[in-house]
Amino acid sequence: MPNTKPEKQFVNKNVAAIHIKAKLSLTQRKMNNVLLYNAYDSLLTSDEHRIPVPLLCELAGVDGKNLANLKRALTGLTATSITWNVLGENDEEDTWGFAAFLSGGNIKNGVCTYRYDKGLAKQLYHPDIYSRINLGVIKRIKTSHALVLYENCYRFVNRGRTGWWDLETFRDIMGLSQSGSYQQFKDLNKHVIKPAIAEVNQVSNIILEMEYKRTGRSISGVRFLIRTNPQLSFEGAQEESETDASPVMKRFLKIHDNKTLARKMLMDYGAEQLAKNLDYVEEQMARGKVKSAPAFLKAAVQNNYLSEGAQQADKRKKLDQKAHEMRLLEEAKSQREAKLRKIERAYSSACIASIQTTFSEFSDQEQRALETEFLEKMNLGNFQRSDFRKNGWASRMVLAESLKFWMSRMTTLPVLSDIALQFEVDDFESYRAETQKIRDELEKA
Repeated sequence: MPNTKPEKQFVNKNVAAIHIKAKLSLTQRKMNNVLLYNAYDSLLTSDEHRIPVPLLCELAGVDGKNLANLKRALTGLTATSITWNVLGENDEEDTWGFAAFLSGGNIKNGVCTYRYDKGLAKQLYHPDIYSRINLGVIKRIKTSHALVLYENCYRFVNRGRTGWWDLETFRDIMGLSQSGSYQQFKDLNKHVIKPAIAEVNQVSNIILEMEYKRTGRSISGVRFLIRTNPQLSFEGAQEESETDASPVMKRFLKIHDNKTLARKMLMDYGAEQLAKNLDYVEEQMARGKVKSAPAFLKAAVQNNYLSEGAQQADKRKKLDQKAHEMRLLEEAKSQREAKLRKIERAYSSACIASIQTTFSEFSDQEQRALETEFLEKMNLGNFQRSDFRKNGWASRMVLAESLKFWMSRMTTLPVLSDIALQFEVDDFESYRAETQKIRDELEKA
């Protein structure tokens, strides 16, 4: 798969409507965002909207095999109310509205069909200010509190902070108004706010920090400072209109009119692969070899079907990449082996110097006795004996046996790991094992 930055997927939510005063499960919240994402372009022009069940589950990050759980989540959205306030212009009064998340729907032949109340649809499509909710982030969030906090903070990312929320409003936003839990701020902060902030900061494209204000000695309100997460900022940069206007999207939609699927595939596989898959599909269509173009396009993307020319180019690219990786491995092996040799040489020199220093502290008679004892006790070959008689304890040919001999006499000798630190190697054994893995990988290639 090409290393292409994923296209962004956003849900537009009207600022007035995003404050949901209802307790929703995590699955319901994710489903609600995906359904709105899928329906948004036709909210005001279509009474019904459709999405394949596997695509719905994939975008929401839920188990597509558990149809019963999916049905419960959808049924719950028809029984859960959302409220909104629309500010009046000039001297007009504000308008307060309410509706169920979904007014109804059905699942048939693997497709979910659903409807919104017309009044709610108008609010969800409000053209002034929107909260751009990122479906890639929503899929990764694992708790309901983190998801609702993300939803309600991300719309303020350009301002850098939310407004102040009194604790009653905040509990409503977090779906806790019907619960008797966490009445004290210290409990709310410990069990709801802090874990939600930690999760949002870890998996989303924003970083949150809470501030609070007091009335007397009690905490009376909270707000959140917001900045982009530099590690995940790619998730929120591109306008969706730019994605829809891209050449590859236009080509995709000429063959398959499911825009939600097109956006998902663009996010999952990248524009580079999609363009190559479209080349193949269009080529096969021109030859009259395609019965169902939408199904064939979907399979072509999922299985990365390529034209003959693209296949050859892809093979050459992979071979070039493999050769480049092998060169890098070879360079790494050479550098590591050179460092290992330096460490081992330095260790040997340090050990020889230590042995010679210790040996020099003995009298001539004791030295001769030690040399005789060494030659008698240690298992040395003729060449080793000859080299030892010539070079004494400086002989590298007998160093391994020398170390055993002097350690048996409880002599303090240099430590290999300490020598390795001088060469910026924290764990010598691990470094040597990793070097061996590189050798093995090069031998297998």
